[in-house]
Amino acid sequence: MTQTIVITSGKGGVGKTSISVNTAIELSQRGYCTCLFDADLGLANVNILLGIDPVNTLDDYIFGEKNLDEIIIQTKFGIDVIPGSSGIEKIANLDREQISNLVSSFSHIKGYDYFIIDTSSGISRGVIAFCLASTETIIVITSEATSLTDAYALLKVMALNNYAGTVKILINKSPSIPQAKETYLRFKDVVSRHLKVEIAPAGIILNDPNIDISVTRQEPALILYPNTIASQCIKAMVSNLVKKNTKEYTGDDFSEFWQRYFEFSLLNLSQPEKPFDKIAKKKTFQLLSPEGNSSKSPIEPLTVDQNHVVKTKKSPELTQEAIVPFAHNCGIFQASTLASPTPLLSKALELQARGELTQEILLAIFSSDPVLMVKALQMICGPNADLRLAKRVTTRHQLIQELGSDALAKLLSTTTTQKAFSHPGLPDTANWATSFWAHSYTSASLAESIAKITEYPFPEEAFIAGLIHDIGRLALQTDHPEIYAQFPETFSDDETLLEMEQRIFSTTHATIAAKTFRAWHFDSFLVDAVQYHTASFSKIETAFSLVKIVFWACQLTHTKKDYGQMNKMGDALFRLSPEKVQSLLADARDKTEQLANRFGISLGGEMMDKRTGTEEIETRFRRQAMEYSMLRGVLPSIAPGKELSEAIRKVFQAFDILFHIKPALCLMPDGHHSVLKAVDSPDYFGRGTLADFEFSLQWEKSLVVQSYISADLKIAMEGESSGVLPLADRQLLRALGTQGFVCLPMVAQRINRGVIVFGIPKTQLAKIHSLRNRLEQFGAQAADNICNLEKN
Repeated sequence: MTQTIVITSGKGGVGKTSISVNTAIELSQRGYCTCLFDADLGLANVNILLGIDPVNTLDDYIFGEKNLDEIIIQTKFGIDVIPGSSGIEKIANLDREQISNLVSSFSHIKGYDYFIIDTSSGISRGVIAFCLASTETIIVITSEATSLTDAYALLKVMALNNYAGTVKILINKSPSIPQAKETYLRFKDVVSRHLKVEIAPAGIILNDPNIDISVTRQEPALILYPNTIASQCIKAMVSNLVKKNTKEYTGDDFSEFWQRYFEFSLLNLSQPEKPFDKIAKKKTFQLLSPEGNSSKSPIEPLTVDQNHVVKTKKSPELTQEAIVPFAHNCGIFQASTLASPTPLLSKALELQARGELTQEILLAIFSSDPVLMVKALQMICGPNADLRLAKRVTTRHQLIQELGSDALAKLLSTTTTQKAFSHPGLPDTANWATSFWAHSYTSASLAESIAKITEYPFPEEAFIAGLIHDIGRLALQTDHPEIYAQFPETFSDDETLLEMEQRIFSTTHATIAAKTFRAWHFDSFLVDAVQYHTASFSKIETAFSLVKIVFWACQLTHTKKDYGQMNKMGDALFRLSPEKVQSLLADARDKTEQLANRFGISLGGEMMDKRTGTEEIETRFRRQAMEYSMLRGVLPSIAPGKELSEAIRKVFQAFDILFHIKPALCLMPDGHHSVLKAVDSPDYFGRGTLADFEFSLQWEKSLVVQSYISADLKIAMEGESSGVLPLADRQLLRALGTQGFVCLPMVAQRINRGVIVFGIPKTQLAKIHSLRNRLEQFGAQAADNICNLEKN
């Protein structure tokens, strides 16, 4: 008997079609004969996600001469697909006879265990008819307010029309298990109080960048990344779906479903007394929002008593049985949700914008931050690492060797953008974040020193393990700041912390990190070092060297320890004297302080203790990231192989858009590096006389030459410096027809590619000084574009 499942959503863009496709594939892989019907009659796109190009679609059946079985596609993924139509308005408004013929044909389809219907989003007649006809409807939501309000509107229409089936809520793109649970409970509370319809959890799909990659590559995530986080969540959801249907589904004939659809599609369906307008949405948002004024909050805030026992109001919806799909994959965090220290990313962005992000600096940045290191290691091991032996990273230079500096730079840029524009940050915990960074780097430096003294063959592997050993705590801190806010920021009381984690999460931060790293196929020695850094000394005694080193480094970096006991451990593990241990620890702390100074990270916490200071830092960083993103958007990288004149034309276009400054020309060295010559660029200043602009690099008094050689911005103004300028510079000033000119060097990776010269009136001199930083960033990006032309 065919089980029909309708998958829908109140709002578009929540990932409904991707879930439909991957659910169908997972059912097929479990041996169920499955058909996926792309019922988004206005804008069908199942075929896009599957990378197939249908010869015939539902259009050809309804308006053409094809039979239904002629348009069904048997895909290489093991599922059959009935492709919908795209962009034809008529098909979304079928008449009675067309619907009758459609229903009659679908009713005769036989042999499927599951028939998945991917509907349009919203509350159109077609969507509601499918939902009302089905005995099981899955509504996909996200934690966004618009998704919740639109899903509520959909449920309201279903309730008004006496929906008698089962409604299950699937939360997609969730950053964490706890947040997904909170979203579901908040939504359920509002629905239970205001609508006569029962809902139940279908599961969650954790936010996973691999989903976007699979969409771009037009291949299902379950096929492309079978072991990635989202794929595991989909498998868990399907397991629950199949188990429930096996136990509960009594079923009806497939034709009965289509007969009900036929009836509902022709009825005048009940709608809310008033349209679900902006006022209604605002009211629903207030109900669904955690900041809303609901008199009954579905989630009671967590509190922690003096014994660190977490208290919360119990809810029947939080039972293990009720949240089986939520419980799956618990303990696997996402690197994209973790934030690096803002000052570090700000410094990195500054260097990147100025074209000064050398390979050596890039490696230093990744080697200084546990979050960036974890993201790089994840890229090296990769989501498909189960297809090969897990790679063992024993030196920091392997980051460059395995990924390349371009990939690391892009990863850094992505991390910066996420932090600036999407990452919510840790409320009121900036000082904690700084302490975490310092603790991690000190542990890494200490682990490397211990490894060298004890002649461990891979001291840099010890550094990496020491750097990322506590990343699980950062993941939990990010998801549950209200809990960890009760603990000191000094990393001094691990035993109490571990007891609290075990009581609340049924696991610890060390176990969570180890489980995540194993899922990412990290080397087993590295994973063990992370997992056992909180273990007992008796267990560590029989461990391999890397586990002992990281354990000992972690113990020493805690600020409140019994040093008598510590000395005994050091002697037992490595035969190290107390004096030697203290020397290593002091050296590690000195290295941390030096690195903090290098990247502008305040370890003192004076300003970090003040919320206003933290907000100022974050605001400045967001402004910095916005300016950089604007620059990259207006002046994107040029593909290798393009003509130089085309690149210069784009440079001038971007220059005009960003700064509204004209006229300008570009001077670049010739092949012999003896003169600077103007570069031909159509439709820009000097088109007919470019050959006259030529500056010998021997003219040391020329401001243009000085700017090129020193890689420094230079300004010449009429009446101030023009009297001492060489004749060529004065001719240039007259040719520009302005009161002054600015020489902006184009420098990237410490290589000067030329000079942009543009004229300005005296009234703009102050403006140029205020724009100096942005102009220098523009020069760096222009130089980078020119460099790309040479990469063939």
